[in-house]
Amino acid sequence: RHTVLLITHDVEEAIHLADRIMVLSPRPTRIQATFDVKMPHPRKLTSPEVQQLRQAILKELGVEAEKVTAELCRHLPVKPNETTEDGMFTVMEFECLGACDRAPVVMVNDTHWHERLSPEEAGRFVDDIKARGLAAVTGCHLVVEKK
Repeated sequence: RHTVLLITHDVEEAIHLADRIMVLSPRPTRIQATFDVKMPHPRKLTSPEVQQLRQAILKELGVEAEKVTAELCRHLPVKPNETTEDGMFTVMEFECLGACDRAPVVMVNDTHWHERLSPEEAGRFVDDIKARGLAAVTGCHLVVEKK
């Protein structure tokens, strides 16, 4: 039997491929939690068991992305993958932007990031973008720290 160590930022990919998932902490890195995946292959990513595991892993990561999405949609008001009547906002969900330690991350116009957006801040964030444009976003910490 062979062992493969796969490092990914994509929770669904990990669930699809792995028999054991280890969640790592921010720096200094340590194993924060381990999830044994006892579902047979091939796994259906839309199954209730997979979605329950996905939610547990995201909760362990401290990601409240679904709550942020719900608040953004409530405030605008649109559903995921819909655009506001004025054409200014489209809410789309993505599994991974490669910033687990800064999640939830909102991407604006494909190039600008706003990190660590909480559900409670989502409505104010939208209003701030309307008022100040891209000055409202925090930016990616990797870019900001280089300046």
